[in-house]
Amino acid sequence: MNKDTLILKDGTIIELEAGAGLGNMKVELEDLAELEELWDKITSENLKEVTIKNDAGMVCATYTNLAAQKPLFRYLDKADSGKILAVFCLRQKTEMEMAIEELKTQQQILDGAVGDLGSVTSAMADQMGGEG
Repeated sequence: MNKDTLILKDGTIIELEAGAGLGNMKVELEDLAELEELWDKITSENLKEVTIKNDAGMVCATYTNLAAQKPLFRYLDKADSGKILAVFCLRQKTEMEMAIEELKTQQQILDGAVGDLGSVTSAMADQMGGEG
């Protein structure tokens, strides 16, 4: 059976179970190790741009700036397969979350500039100290 797919920013393709939606993403996995691998891919960076395609490969939706909540999972009851149905929620980030991310980015840039200025100042002080 063909499945809808969730495509993350880095190109990771995740096959979705029937009835999946942004607030109810369902993925069938072989084991807990595969669940951990999936969760490692659902990062803030990978959720900056997400596409959902239907089973025919046509784009159903494109989202930007999503956030994820930790997955809840349970074992499937079909034929004692031992597989896991991972269910997780994606949602739009709030304006506050996006503002905080922007502030963090600006702070990293500022921290780098201050570090560079400190290095230049130290080098100049060493040169001036050596002349005397």
